[in-house]
Amino acid sequence: MRPIRIFTILFSMLLFALLLPSCGDEFLEPENIQTEQVDNFLKTKEDLFEILNSAYRGLAEGNFMGGTVQITTDLMADDADASLIANADWLKHYNRRTDIFTSTTRNMMQTGGTVTNRVNQVMTFMDQFELTDAERNRLEGESRFLRALGHFELLRLFTLPFGYTPDNSHAGMSYYTTIDWGAQPRLTVRESYDSILNDLNRAVELLPEENGNYANRFAAHGYLAKVYFQMNDFENALFHADQVIGSGRYQLDTLKGRFSLSGSPEAVFSLINTTGDPAFDFNAAGELYNAWNPVNTNPLLLDDGFFVEESASDTTRGRLFYSGNNLIKFQNEANRIQLPLVHLTELLLIRAECLAETGGDLQQARDDISEILLRSGQPPIAQASGAEEIIRIARRERRYELAGEGNRFHELKRIAVLEDPDLIIRGALWDCPGMICQFPDNELAGNPDLDPNPEGGCD
Repeated sequence: MRPIRIFTILFSMLLFALLLPSCGDEFLEPENIQTEQVDNFLKTKEDLFEILNSAYRGLAEGNFMGGTVQITTDLMADDADASLIANADWLKHYNRRTDIFTSTTRNMMQTGGTVTNRVNQVMTFMDQFELTDAERNRLEGESRFLRALGHFELLRLFTLPFGYTPDNSHAGMSYYTTIDWGAQPRLTVRESYDSILNDLNRAVELLPEENGNYANRFAAHGYLAKVYFQMNDFENALFHADQVIGSGRYQLDTLKGRFSLSGSPEAVFSLINTTGDPAFDFNAAGELYNAWNPVNTNPLLLDDGFFVEESASDTTRGRLFYSGNNLIKFQNEANRIQLPLVHLTELLLIRAECLAETGGDLQQARDDISEILLRSGQPPIAQASGAEEIIRIARRERRYELAGEGNRFHELKRIAVLEDPDLIIRGALWDCPGMICQFPDNELAGNPDLDPNPEGGCD
């Protein structure tokens, strides 16, 4: 990330007071912000970049993409074991019984809202400053990227998936793009995805190929691949995955190298730690790292059925990622990691499945999967493998490669929409009421136009 100065800390403290949603406010709605308040504080264009810095920081907070989103998502799927969990909120997710008072969902929405709030501030006030074209493009491009990312990750938890209704007219979420924070009704899922795609496609146009630790053009392509893949739009997912893979900028790392403190050559976009000076120390992904740490008294565990195949085959991945029921892929001697949210491993598996689904180059699909298999200590895919076998192995590898990264739950819903409407996830139908989170009480109180999600769990 951009160099952090003393000013950044003081600035973030003021931003917190000005921009952070309070307990009584709705998602993405700050306390009444007077334009002149922010206007008086923003004196130089550097101040805009400081706001953007604070948005990246919010993205990596433990209450959001630094762990809580991934943890709660995995708890609702079928690979986690909650037998040692003492966290009452996590148990609500595991039992698919979140309610309007669940603090986990409240914190997720408020922190995600803070990220969007800050980037909307950047886009609102940037016209007041004399900026180069490159500076303007980066400010808007990064803001749109972060806004789309935050909405997408929450949309998947609080709504039924794309494809649940033929025209995707089922309830989505509000999508805030300005600092006019009036109450807004829910968009449809189609409208929600259109808003996300619009921001990401615009980010592709605006962002540079080189942007340090910040989002670049390939990060936007990577998230477009993830979004289109979630939509089962294989043609578009393939196109955007190809843009990243075909750039030649990213290479597969070692299994453990993907989750290291120093970063990884296959990471397209990561949550970054700041270390060295205690005043600026920030452990991105600390919540995720700690949740699966086997030295904890109450760690998350893997379900018995999850690691049987890996353990039995004695693969390299089985030894490096799993130890009994413990997921150890995030553990290292530094006690922290940089967490890639877009990486080459996932994009190769997306491309392989998309090629098989669209009747594309099956040899390329086999080559992509074989790269993953060989690194994991398995033999390459058989050259005679057809599209059906490629899809099966790609999905299997997604399960084991992306364990703990919040993938499995959304993957199962994607498959249910695509081909298995009777899919059962850990004893319950995939679209029962408890399979989406409840909007928190402050969200409902602050936005009277918002229709709540249905209650009832998954009994």
